[in-house]
Amino acid sequence: MIESGFKEVYQLEGGIYNFINKFPDTYWECGMFVFDERRVVNPNTKDELKHIAECHFCGKSTSYYINCHNVECDKLIVCCHECKTENDYCCSDECRKAPRKRKTYHG
Repeated sequence: MIESGFKEVYQLEGGIYNFINKFPDTYWECGMFVFDERRVVNPNTKDELKHIAECHFCGKSTSYYINCHNVECDKLIVCCHECKTENDYCCSDECRKAPRKRKTYHG
């Protein structure tokens, strides 16, 4: 951000997740993207996960992300549960037909 010309750039010591754990149910609203299979977590204990984006396919409000299961694509998209399932965890018709796709884990 500094390289892009922003003057007042700050880093939260310990990260956002630690801040939320220290001050739960205060300033943070919505889910938080994480870099593992959970994709989005709701760190606030009293609230339902607020939807802050729209599904890539249907436009419905959601906060969930998936990686396209076409290994060659791997595009990260916002996708509601229904569309994720209907589209075989892929971002397009082309990717659904691709020969190399990740396995889908149901847990």
